[in-house]
Formats: sequence, C-alpha cells, structure tokens
Amino acid sequence: MVVFENSGEIDILSISSFGVSVKEGDSPIGFFGTGLKYAIAVLLRHKQKITAYCGLTEVEFHVIKRPVRGVEFSFVAMKINGGESQTLGFTTELGKGWELWMAYREIACNCKDENGSIHFGDATAEAGKTKFIVRGDLFDVVAQNADQFILNDDADFRIGSIEVRKRGGNAFFYRGVRVQEFGKPGLYTYNQTGFLELTEDRTVKQQSMPLYDISRAVMQSKDKRFLRRSSA
Repeated sequence: MVVFENSGEIDILSISSFGVSVKEGDSPIGFFGTGLKYAIAVLLRHKQKITAYCGLTEVEFHVIKRPVRGVEFSFVAMKINGGESQTLGFTTELGKGWELWMAYREIACNCKDENGSIHFGDATAEAGKTKFIVRGDLFDVVAQNADQFILNDDADFRIGSIEVRKRGGNAFFYRGVRVQEFGKPGLYTYNQTGFLELTEDRTVKQQSMPLYDISRAVMQSKDKRFLRRSSA
C-alpha cells in the first residue's frame, strides 16, 4: 500500500473535472489539471485500488460498466463517504498509452508540487490533509523502483542548468522527473533544472531539446575527464 500525503485539502471537484489545476508550490512540475484523471484511469485499468482522503472526506474510485452504442466501456466512478456511485466523464481508456509507472509519476509529481511525502503503510482521514492511497501488488513493485522515474539522489556535478549523475541510462529528467527516453543508453544521466516545455502527459514537447541542452552543457564544461568520456 502506497500513501501520497500533503498538507491542505484538495477540492473533490478538481479530482473529477478536467482543466482544473491550482498548485501551491512555487514552481510546479504539472499545470494542466488532467494528469490525475489519467492516473486514476490507468490504476483502475490495471485492477489497482485507489482511495482519496480530502480532509475527513473519503473518496473511493471504482469502475461501472456501461454500453455506448453497443460497445461496453468501463467508466470511472466515485463514492463519497460510502454514498451512491457517481459516474465521471471518462473511462479507463483514458491514457491508453500510459504504463503503470506513469500513474505513479503523476501522483508523485502532484505530491511533490505540494511539498508532500510518499510512504508505504496504512493511512486514515485527517483534517487539513490530502491523502491518496493506492493498493495493489503491481503498484507496490513500481513504487519500490521509484528512483527510475523520480530522482532522489544528489547530482555529481552541474553545468549551468543541467545536473549530471555519473551513471548510465537512457532516461532524461526534468526537475527530477523522467520525461523522455533516448533510443540508446548514455554514459551519464542528465536532469534539466531550468525550464522545459512539457505536454499534458509530462513528456517533452520539443523532442530535440534534451539533446540540445546536453550538447550545450558539454560545450560549456571545462572538466577534461568529462569531455573525453563524452566525446569517446
């Protein structure tokens, strides 16, 4: 069981509605107000359970199957404090290209934007707090490998706005969050701490920008060892 917790009480309307995003942090990673809905849909599609505590209010998400023009869809629904099911305006087909780790990344980013915390264990409703609780073996495995998607260690060195970690990989990070994968693994892992424009699903909008930023960092570096390895 994975718990995402932060101060303040999220408005239930912002969970169920698209285009509503009010972040408390100084430099939020996400701003579209759609990612949480994607995450909920992906979790339910993978048979994981998700509950939100908005202060003392419990919101349980589940699936209701309904036909649309002869085709059955799994609509996302919610119960507030155990009341009647309310069907939301999207199905588990939302975020069809998303993998389960992307749902973790999304909720974790929202939590990070609000200066929250993530931990394993149980959770109860608490006034003045927002908590998302995800239950499921598949999601537990994702959370145990969270460092593949969100950086939690310090950079080995920095060149301008680019952090460099002395380990190989094919992922590019933006403000500590994985936003792009390269076709081939590199000698280092890079994290852009400056501005980088993202799409709604937290991927890089201009796919050429990460390589451009890395190349510019290499050109600015005065570390001979780094330059030799980078040009090898």
